[in-house]
Amino acid sequence: MLPGGELGDQTLILAGLKEDQKVVVSGQFLLDSEASLQGIAVQELAMSDETEMMNALHYAEGVVEQLNGSKIMLDHGPFKSLSMPAMTMRFNLANEQVGKGISVGDRVRIGIRDTDKGLIVERLEKQVAEQKDTQVNSLHYAEGVIEGLSDGKVKLKHGPFKTLGMPGMTMRFRLASEQVASDIAVGDRVRVGVKDTDNGLTVVSLDKQEVAP
Repeated sequence: MLPGGELGDQTLILAGLKEDQKVVVSGQFLLDSEASLQGIAVQELAMSDETEMMNALHYAEGVVEQLNGSKIMLDHGPFKSLSMPAMTMRFNLANEQVGKGISVGDRVRIGIRDTDKGLIVERLEKQVAEQKDTQVNSLHYAEGVIEGLSDGKVKLKHGPFKTLGMPGMTMRFRLASEQVASDIAVGDRVRVGVKDTDNGLTVVSLDKQEVAP
């Protein structure tokens, strides 16, 4: 298109157009507007991604130590996405509904949010205790001699618990119940059956052994 002279808002076209042919007389605003809208969309998307990342929940597993209204004490594992090590710590709950159905002693999956007011617990999912394998749930045996019995505990001088890789030593154990030692006395030689539990090694059985003449 070959423009000629101009008069007001009219331009003389010398060549390149035919009568009744449609033309675009101005496109700058539309082009600029489209570019601006694209820029805004990209900026909003980037801000949205950043906000989502900042507002994401961070997870760890733990055990409820205390629960009182809007506060909770948790013995938790590491929050890896926060580079936060395992510890026992008190948190605020986002609201009391977060702790609904949760009791002291429950193992939970914890979802926290890092806010201007600190770490806030927004989710508590009760975890079903995993079934341990047969070896862990089975009893481990050793021979030993009773050296003391008191307060639901037994002091044993025992040989090695081979299935635990535990050498012989003198050690105090918790009894699973008082009935375990009901017919046992200090000085008795026994076959000891212990279970490896979350609370440590617990004596589940004490079988008195006859001393050879």
